[in-house]
Amino acid sequence: MPGIAALAGSVLKLCPIITIEGGRVKVVSVTRARRRSLDRILELLEQRVAGRPVHLAVMHADVPEEAEQLRDEVRQRFDCVESIVTEFTPVMGVHTGPGLLGVAYFMEP
Repeated sequence: MPGIAALAGSVLKLCPIITIEGGRVKVVSVTRARRRSLDRILELLEQRVAGRPVHLAVMHADVPEEAEQLRDEVRQRFDCVESIVTEFTPVMGVHTGPGLLGVAYFMEP
């Protein structure tokens, strides 16, 4: 979030949920609590996966325990062929700061 939007987002505790598809970044949802944002990510994943087997990575910026918890939730809710936890690249961390969580996935055909 640029400048003033980042400040407002921080004060209001906004958690934007974005997707990157086909090289385009899109804001899908904005929540006001971290737990709500994680629940929304899981809802979106459920809609898109629709019961198919999935390969999944949970990525984080300096919150490995939260990433492990999210992966555990994902494993319970979805048919995971594989699931890993990894760190975001330093480039993402520079733009977002610590605390970022994300999910990348692809589905079995």
